[in-house]
Amino acid sequence: MSLARLAHPLRAFALVLAGVLALAACTTPEPVPEFKDLRFTNKGAITFRADEKVILSDFEPSFQTPFVEHLMPLPPERALRTWAEDRLAVTGTGGAADGSLRTLRFVIRDASVREERLETEEGIRGFLTDQQAWKYTAHVVAEVQVLSDRDVLATASTEAYRSKTLGEKASLNEREEMWYALVTALMQDFDAAMAQNIRTHLNDFTVNR
Repeated sequence: MSLARLAHPLRAFALVLAGVLALAACTTPEPVPEFKDLRFTNKGAITFRADEKVILSDFEPSFQTPFVEHLMPLPPERALRTWAEDRLAVTGTGGAADGSLRTLRFVIRDASVREERLETEEGIRGFLTDQQAWKYTAHVVAEVQVLSDRDVLATASTEAYRSKTLGEKASLNEREEMWYALVTALMQDFDAAMAQNIRTHLNDFTVNR
C-alpha cells in the first residue's frame, strides 16, 4: 500500500480525534451541588421541665474504610446535633421539689456510615449497563436523658438504619447527592421514632404532652 493511500484515512482519523478533544475541552463542568443543614424547626420543640440542656457525643469517626461518614456533605452526627437543637427545649426551671438541678441530656452513641462494594456483572453486558456497585448503610443511636444532679431519672433511646445503593458510573456529585438523601431519610425515621419513645418513656417530664 502506498503512503498516499495511508495518508487519507490517517487524516480523517486525526480530524475526528481533534473534534472529540475540542468538544471535551468545551464541555461545561458539572456544577457543584449545595447542601443545606437539615433543620427540624417546622416540627416544633418538645419542651421539658429542666434547668438546662446538654448535647454530648460518644461517637468518634474512624476515618478509615469501610466507613465514610467523615466524607459526607451532611454527616449523621451533625444532623443529630441539629435535631437536638431544634427538637428539644427546656423551660429553664426544673421545678424539682428537693431543689436539685434538673438536666436534659442528649447523647449520640453512633452515627456511622458503612460503604460496601457490591458484585457486578463483567463482560459486554456489564459494561453497557449502569450496575449498582456500591451500598451505603447509615446507622444512628442516640439517647434523651433526664437527670437530677448526676442521677439519670429516665431515658428514651432510639436506633435507626437506612441504606441506599449507587451505580458504578455515578459522578462525585451524584454520590454526594445520594449521601445527602440517605441522611435526610434516616433522620426522618429517627425523628418519628424518638418522638414516640419520648412520649412513652419521658412524658412525665415534658410540658407539651
